Amino acid sequence: MNIHIFNPEHEMALAANVKRFTAPHAGRELRHDLGYLPMVWADEGDYILVDDPEACMESMRHLRVPLHGRLMNYNDFSRYVRYLSSETPVHINPWGWDLPLREWLRGHGVNPRWLPTDEELRLWRVMSHRYWAARKLLKPLREVEGTVGEAVTVRSYIDLQHWVQRWGDVVLKAPWSSSGRGVRYLHPSRSSLEKELTPSLKGWLRHTVEQQGAVTVEPYYNKVLDFGLEFYVHEEAVVEYCGLSLFRTVHGAYTGNVIDTEEEKWKVLGRYIDTGLVRRVIDRLLQLMNYELLDHYVGPLGIDAMVVRPSDGPDNIDSHLLHPCVELNLRNTMGHVALGIQKSLTGQPHTMHIAYNGKYRLQITKEALDDSEINDA
Repeated sequence: MNIHIFNPEHEMALAANVKRFTAPHAGRELRHDLGYLPMVWADEGDYILVDDPEACMESMRHLRVPLHGRLMNYNDFSRYVRYLSSETPVHINPWGWDLPLREWLRGHGVNPRWLPTDEELRLWRVMSHRYWAARKLLKPLREVEGTVGEAVTVRSYIDLQHWVQRWGDVVLKAPWSSSGRGVRYLHPSRSSLEKELTPSLKGWLRHTVEQQGAVTVEPYYNKVLDFGLEFYVHEEAVVEYCGLSLFRTVHGAYTGNVIDTEEEKWKVLGRYIDTGLVRRVIDRLLQLMNYELLDHYVGPLGIDAMVVRPSDGPDNIDSHLLHPCVELNLRNTMGHVALGIQKSLTGQPHTMHIAYNGKYRLQITKEALDDSEINDA
C-alpha cells in the first residue's frame, strides 16, 4: 500500500528541525492547492493525502493529463490507518522527509514501523545541507575536465570578508533552502563590500547563522543555463538516472519546466555545452551516489547544474564550463513532475509552470520555452 504526500514546505521544516512546525501562509497554500501532484507518478490503488479532495478534483480537471490514485483527506486517513494491521506493508512517500512530517503522521495514528527512525531523519537532514553536496559530490566531480564550482561555509562577517576578498562577487545561501529562497547576492565589484552589506543583508546573515548554524558562500558565476539531472535510488541501493530537466528561473526562483522528449531536451542543452561532458558527469554522479547513498536513502532526488561562461574571453559553446552540482535535492522535484507528465504527452513540446491568481494552479501549455526564456537569469 502506497501513500503519497505533497509537503512543499519541506526545506523550511528541515531548517526548523522541530517536532511541531507551522509553515508560512504561502507554503500552506501551495500544499492545499497542489496536494494532488503525486497523482502524476502514483499508481492505481495508491492514496494521495490532501486538505480538500473536492478542490483538488476541480484543479485536476484543467490539467488534461492522466492522473492515478485516490485522494483522501486527513481525517479519513487518520481513521483508516488506525484499523490497519501493523503487518500490512505500508509505504509512505512524501515530497521529502523531515521531523515535523513524521511527528504529524504519528499524531494521525500512523504505526511507527512505517515511519523513518530518528537516525534516518538526522542523516537525511545532514545530506540535505548544501555543504554536504559540495563536499561529497561537487568536490570529486571537479576532477572531470571542463567543470567549475566551489562552496564554503561561514559563520561570521570576518569569514565572509575573507572569501569576498578571494572571489569578489559571491552568492550567499542558507544551508536548507530551495527554489531561490534563502539566497542573497553580493556584488562588491559594482560598488564596495561595505555598501553591499546593507543592514537588511547583515540581519539576514546573522539570523541564518543563528537558526541554521552557518551560511554557504560560492563564487558568483556568469550563468548561461540552468538545468537539472533527476535520479531515483531503489531499494537495492541502485541509483537510476531518470532524465533531464530544463527549467526556467528568475533571480534563482523556479518558474517553469520544459516538457519534451529526452532527445529534444539534449539537443537544447547541446547548444550551450558539450553533451559528452554532461554524460561523463552523470556517469560519475552514479558512481558517487551509489557509494554515498548505499543503505542510507531510498527515493527520488535531483541535482541542479548550471552552464557558465568565463568572466573574460569568448562566449561560445567551446568556452562554456559546467557547474555539475549547484545543489542536491534529496526529495522529489518539479523535474520529476515534468518527467512524469511527459510520459503521457506526445507531439509538440509543452511548458509546465505554477501560476497564482488567488490560488496556485499547475498549468501545462502547448508551447516550449524558447532559449531566451530558458536561460533568463
